[in-house]
Amino acid sequence: MKYSRASIAALALLLIAVLAACGQNTTANTGASGRVIDMDMTDNAFSPKQLQVAKGETVTLRFHNKGSAVHEALRD
Repeated sequence: MKYSRASIAALALLLIAVLAACGQNTTANTGASGRVIDMDMTDNAFSPKQLQVAKGETVTLRFHNKGSAVHEALRD
């Protein structure tokens, strides 16, 4: 299945907003400049599915592609 860059970017932005708003974080590490959260990506899913982030908290999402689809989150 092929997705356009715009649709992948929109999905990534939506996912980040949703993840920042609700959920529970089970795979976070504490970094010097805030939390680092490891996100595993498969072709059509992200793990963890939910995160909990405090208002004003600095969070870095570190993405790992575990599927075959190219994800916009991995681009420099």
